[in-house]
Amino acid sequence: MTKVFDGHVPDEVYEHARQYFAEKELVDLTLAVITINGWNRLPLAAEPCRTYQPAGPRKERNDGHTGLV
Repeated sequence: MTKVFDGHVPDEVYEHARQYFAEKELVDLTLAVITINGWNRLPLAAEPCRTYQPAGPRKERNDGHTGLV
């Protein structure tokens, strides 16, 4: 289920898993894999955030609005 570039899970794999898991268990297992896969991919997507540097302090502008200086 994690190799999305290969396409879908083959029917043979699903049928093999059905020998060991009930339908609800297969759904729960699938959702668990999706969740863990998301957790594993999140740091990859957040990598650019590691070099983030906040802007300088905010100051009042002449027109009364707050903005970055």
